[in-house]
Amino acid sequence: ASVRYQGANIRGTITTTSGASIDSLYTGREIFQSQSRGDTIVLGNTGAAVGTAADSGVGGATLSVAHTSTSFAAGSGVLTGTDSATGDTVLGPAGAHKLTIVDTSGTGAFGTISLDGGPEVNFTAADTNLLVTSGTGDKVYLDTTAITAGFSGDVDITGTGTLSTDGGATTIPIDFSANQQVVDSVTGQVTNIDSSGILRAGEASVEFSGTADAFTVLKQLREDLLNTRGLSNEELGDALNRRVADLDRHRDNILTIVGDQSATLESLEATQQRLEEVQLNLAGVISDRESADMVEVVLNLQNEQNMLQYTFATTSRLFDINLLNFLR
Repeated sequence: ASVRYQGANIRGTITTTSGASIDSLYTGREIFQSQSRGDTIVLGNTGAAVGTAADSGVGGATLSVAHTSTSFAAGSGVLTGTDSATGDTVLGPAGAHKLTIVDTSGTGAFGTISLDGGPEVNFTAADTNLLVTSGTGDKVYLDTTAITAGFSGDVDITGTGTLSTDGGATTIPIDFSANQQVVDSVTGQVTNIDSSGILRAGEASVEFSGTADAFTVLKQLREDLLNTRGLSNEELGDALNRRVADLDRHRDNILTIVGDQSATLESLEATQQRLEEVQLNLAGVISDRESADMVEVVLNLQNEQNMLQYTFATTSRLFDINLLNFLR
């Protein structure tokens, strides 16, 4: 199962009295879903490869390569067997696979058939669902009831199929081109596939390197340690190296965010300390006002008023003397 983030997409902030905004909470997406998109990687033996356009997929995907029909070049008389539609695995344009038929009877009654140079299989004119397997494990089911008398030679095979990244909920026909866009109907994510080299049905593992979230990376690491995808030793070693690189990427991102939050915490602590100092000073001022002796305050006020009146009287007297002297 994939990991889906259902948390907030906006950081929690605190606004100080000065109007400054401080980030207090980071989103889980920022912490655990950092991305540094790299090259897309397609693993498996289907022949599917990375397309030419940019992908939008995240983490990884399973590309289902399915067979739909098999047909043969005219002349040999060979037909598709009863289980061909569901059992054949050969895919590709005409000539991508070949049957080699040898009518040893000269009448089409019996002979041998091989697929892509693989083991020869005996046939008779009574076979309607003959399984022929190549040396690489590709399969075709054949009806040999109408083999052309005396035919011996190669027969080009055409195999058609479909691509899907949503488990077959939606499919597109394989056109064996350099780029086909496969869309996941559930997530809307686009995977670009080079289908020109597809040769067989099966499943291919697609990795969108640098995009897996921290939890998906741990899941992928567990699966690769168990080699659930059946990778070769070389492919498995490369996959484990990518998992380690993903873990390093998330570690670096988390450490960066921890550093940012440490700076934020330091700023908040400094603000809190300043606020406590202001509160302490304010409490002192209030205490001074509230603890004053009212009698003493009234007496001091009366003394101040008396002194002011005395000053006014003295000043007035001085002015009167100066004016009288001036008139004299």
